[in-house]
Amino acid sequence: MPSPLQVHRRRVGLALAQHPGVQNRSGEVIRHFHVIIDASWEKRDGVDVGTLDEHFSWSDGRTSRRVWTITRVDAGLSSG
Repeated sequence: MPSPLQVHRRRVGLALAQHPGVQNRSGEVIRHFHVIIDASWEKRDGVDVGTLDEHFSWSDGRTSRRVWTITRVDAGLSSG
């Protein structure tokens, strides 16, 4: 399964789900989370714009959300 940042810009849409853990400095897993990532690309005013919409559910009951917007600047170069 590709990392969210490895989603190729030509893919129209992709949803990813992962179940990793958060480790402390000694390598002990101290929290787990489940994340669903909706990834998409679209043209806005002639510019390729990608969106990563991340929905987290943490083992302590908390939830959080992060939305990343990535704009293609030039071939091989994006800004987010």
